[in-house]
Amino acid sequence: MRRTADERGFTLVEVLVTVSLVGLLMTGLASAWFTGWRTLDTAAAETQGSTDAGMLAFRFSRDVTAATDARTSGIGCGGTTDPQLELSDGATFRIVYDVRPTAGGAELVRHDCSSGTARNTVVVARGLPEDGDDAVEAARIPASGSFAGATLEIETGGAGGDVDSFTVTGRGRAS
Repeated sequence: MRRTADERGFTLVEVLVTVSLVGLLMTGLASAWFTGWRTLDTAAAETQGSTDAGMLAFRFSRDVTAATDARTSGIGCGGTTDPQLELSDGATFRIVYDVRPTAGGAELVRHDCSSGTARNTVVVARGLPEDGDDAVEAARIPASGSFAGATLEIETGGAGGDVDSFTVTGRGRAS
């Protein structure tokens, strides 16, 4: 069959080649798009973890310096779920670090319990494993005798089952 001069259009082969090339191009662009979003999510999570660690280190060291004693058991403060550590001066200053369950995990929360009820609540560590009790270990330094400081050892569950661990130590004020 011969074409005449006024017939216009594309052959089936030309259309198929064009559709295939556009499909390959779109696959590459979609892959780059999703990789970019995944990278953004990972960077945001790492930045949040770094911010949490910095906030905890800052607040914890100030709290321990202001305290004259620390307790890891027998802690009661209205509004807390699972208290791990109490720092106090025996009079007006009382801070409780508490593990609070969240959807898909747990978080470490700092409560000002000076009035007897938790207020000025601040999340200081996110991404703890669901069983937060095992993820936070509080200790008084030394275990008995005059108060010298306190530590919090924290494990956070990363993506893919990775576990990050960090320890925050604060020294008490000199007596």
